[in-house]
Amino acid sequence: MTGNFWTQQAGETELMLGQVRVRHPSACDGADQYPGYASVNVLIDGDYVGSAYVGFYQGIAGRTQTIGLYFYPMGGMMAPDANANHIMTAKVADFCTGAGQDFTFESFKVDIIGAR
Repeated sequence: MTGNFWTQQAGETELMLGQVRVRHPSACDGADQYPGYASVNVLIDGDYVGSAYVGFYQGIAGRTQTIGLYFYPMGGMMAPDANANHIMTAKVADFCTGAGQDFTFESFKVDIIGAR
């Protein structure tokens, strides 16, 4: 994959593994009775294919954590009959309600493994 574009070869099934590195805020006020959290959704060609979630708790305030991406429905893409061009995007969301209480996504990495 170059940047967020790649070509899946005809007859090649692709498996995906990924992780994000996220820094927790020093505080994170949640909404209603729920604690604050952040999430990232992964899209391929505009379709949701994966996600990650990280909750806030005081013991990890200000720290950086690496979390795995969960890909669904099967963690891969079935083999196409002809070469297929793809684009991957990520959407992040932060659910802390206080000013300056933002999670920071520091890195996003996905490996795509082709198998015939």
